[in-house]
Amino acid sequence: MRKEYKLISTKDPLCLPDALQSRAELDARLKSYILCQAQWMDEKDPIKDLIDAARQGDVGSFNQLVSLVLSHRSMDYNSAHFDDPIVGRDLGSLLNEPTMICPSVSLETEYPLVDLTCCVVQSIQAVILIVEIRESLDAPEGIGKTQALLDLVGVSPYRTALPSDLTGVYKLDQFEFQKTDRTGFRIIASDMAFLTSYCGELVLIPALGERAIAVWDVARHLFRLIDPAYFSGKQRTPEGRESLKLILLRIPYLILADRFADTLAFYEPTAIMILCRARQDHQRGPVLRKLNGEEGVHLLQRAMENPIYHRSPFWSRDNQMHRRYVQEILSGLESIPTILRMDIGKAVHIAEAVRHVADSLKRRQSI
Repeated sequence: MRKEYKLISTKDPLCLPDALQSRAELDARLKSYILCQAQWMDEKDPIKDLIDAARQGDVGSFNQLVSLVLSHRSMDYNSAHFDDPIVGRDLGSLLNEPTMICPSVSLETEYPLVDLTCCVVQSIQAVILIVEIRESLDAPEGIGKTQALLDLVGVSPYRTALPSDLTGVYKLDQFEFQKTDRTGFRIIASDMAFLTSYCGELVLIPALGERAIAVWDVARHLFRLIDPAYFSGKQRTPEGRESLKLILLRIPYLILADRFADTLAFYEPTAIMILCRARQDHQRGPVLRKLNGEEGVHLLQRAMENPIYHRSPFWSRDNQMHRRYVQEILSGLESIPTILRMDIGKAVHIAEAVRHVADSLKRRQSI
């Protein structure tokens, strides 16, 4: 008999509501909602071909509609609804279903799921989970995951010079991005994912609203780069929220649409890169080291607990319960993916390290 999975979200453990009879029902209601919204948008900005292809079952077209619709809806948000991520609570209330920050697939497993802040990319031969160790609420922001993600999938916001302040953003119609073909990487998750034990393996699941969450993540990245008065946590202030909205509405919403892997699936990570901030006396740049046995499992456990040390209310939770769930998941694993520790000093080369790992896995060489 299936046990209902336990999910740590932003506050309390959450299970699928009793009113939801099956995953198929949620999928059908979500698809109906997206297509309805897309038809309304088609009157202003023709996307009929995309809608027709989605109706005929083309997954890629439907996923593009999800990104387009969810991002477009953010234009109608007032400051009270403009939360992190932008798509979650509003769409969830409209559907009367789990929010878009729930897992995109449901697995029959006796083990809990935990969410964590991370990014995940897929190459030809590998699925690489990139996650940061956080050990205190005072840990600085911006270790470089978003920049690395954009680099890996060949999308750059630097086609032209970025505005030097927020005033310059007002003058923009939209940001100009430069795209490179054939990078060899696709996005599975941009800023968050869910982990659990399934059939003895560690598996990860992107969020249902991943394609819109990614655009929000890019907006936060640009905010940190553009605002000369930025300080840690500013994006969570009323002023910061308005600045983020200003930036978000000038990002081409489909800029990442062709850079995703299948986000309605679960994956077994081939390798896990755990980012650790180097000590002040160790600033020679990143060092990549493979960990074996208990040393690797211990560092993975610390990485899976990173939401506990995040200052954003979005990641607030019962800390003891989260730690217990992490231990349950690890106890259910029969094998552990390759664990790599990357110490980061002043010079951050996360994307280069990911390419090295992916290439080594492809050639089946030692990392």
